[in-house]
Amino acid sequence: MIVLRKIDKTYDLTQKIVITDNLNIDFITNLTYKNKPAGIILTHGSLTAHAVTIIREARIPSVLAYDLEFIGKKFAKISKNGEVNLK
Repeated sequence: MIVLRKIDKTYDLTQKIVITDNLNIDFITNLTYKNKPAGIILTHGSLTAHAVTIIREARIPSVLAYDLEFIGKKFAKISKNGEVNLK
């Protein structure tokens, strides 16, 4: 699990779940198509946001999770029913 607001080229995001509040289209496009994470947890936005559409079209599992307490957590899992588990 990694929390991101901007993309650094040194990060290897493959097979990681990314938590972000950044809905900038350039950020989301770069994240989904160039970095291909295992999943994305958005802490802002709505189901009709353009960023959500881009993520869905890239077939990356994602979930909107408001008030997510991820400080001090190291692992995240998105279940098939959309439940977020942090450990």
